[in-house]
Amino acid sequence: MKPLAFVAEPGQGWNYSGEGYVLLQGIMEAITRTGLAAYLDQHLFAPLEMRDTSLVWREAFEERAVPGKMFLGFSRRACFQNALAAFTLCTTAADYARFMSAFLADDALMQMALAAPVDVSKPLGLAWGLGWGIERGSGGSHVWQWGNNPGFRAFAMASTTTKDGFVVLTNSERGMPLAASIAQQVLPSDHGAFRFPPVA
Repeated sequence: MKPLAFVAEPGQGWNYSGEGYVLLQGIMEAITRTGLAAYLDQHLFAPLEMRDTSLVWREAFEERAVPGKMFLGFSRRACFQNALAAFTLCTTAADYARFMSAFLADDALMQMALAAPVDVSKPLGLAWGLGWGIERGSGGSHVWQWGNNPGFRAFAMASTTTKDGFVVLTNSERGMPLAASIAQQVLPSDHGAFRFPPVA
């Protein structure tokens, strides 16, 4: 097995890495001496009243959870018993909007997240900050994040100036065109994020 290695110096390049989130989870759990799911429940989800959010499956989710639809028509349930920072978050659009609103309202946190962006695609006007994609275009500057798991697609975006934004969670692998359409209604602009290959 080949050992993990940097493909660029920190701060000099960007590439999505689920393994990176797993490593970060391990570091957080070692420092806090608490499992990530319990830590986030106590320090993030509860203070923001995100009652329908967890990194592990809860029986209370059963009543409203829907299976994801994959391209070939197969359905998939996502009922994770173990927390993995990269992909086990269960949430609702309303809860994620609370999280995004809290981020947008915290000027110091926003400044830290956006302080040293790394270019991702200059032609699309995309860079990456701490935890958020950054899109610069004719409509101003936006922060965004996306989810791409089998049977599900998710997208969230907000203006860094007006703080207007939206959250779209779909139970279909064909969900991104819906998010792109909503983006044009809420934040009219030529959004390069939807042409970015990992998102599209």
